[in-house]
Amino acid sequence: MALLHGRLIGLRTVREAVVGSNRFEASLGHIEAHVERRIEVAELADIAGLSPRHYSAVFRRRTGQSVARYVRSARVRFAQSRLLETGDILQASLDAGFADLSNFYRVFKSETGVTPRQYIDGHASAVPARGGSHVLAS
Repeated sequence: MALLHGRLIGLRTVREAVVGSNRFEASLGHIEAHVERRIEVAELADIAGLSPRHYSAVFRRRTGQSVARYVRSARVRFAQSRLLETGDILQASLDAGFADLSNFYRVFKSETGVTPRQYIDGHASAVPARGGSHVLAS
């Protein structure tokens, strides 16, 4: 009986781990889907079914970084795509949830090693020119 009970507990633990993993992944998807707005740890914890404190610990263990750092990186990745789509630094920063352009420049350079302008210039063939056509690299 003890062996059967141990197996049932083991199966329940595995099932809970899988469900928990899916909920954790859903919280990561939530970050990616809502980078343009303020995201609270409590909100993500609720999606994952954990307390905010436990979520933060699990998040760091699973991703190797804090929630704030991960969100900041997601915002920069989103801004990078917007920069290549539009070539507009101010609009890309606003679309990615940065309210302050100087903060955007500082965070962008910290994350990528280049300024937004340098990023655009380095990807000139992918950035639309005025009028919607793409600038061709020479």
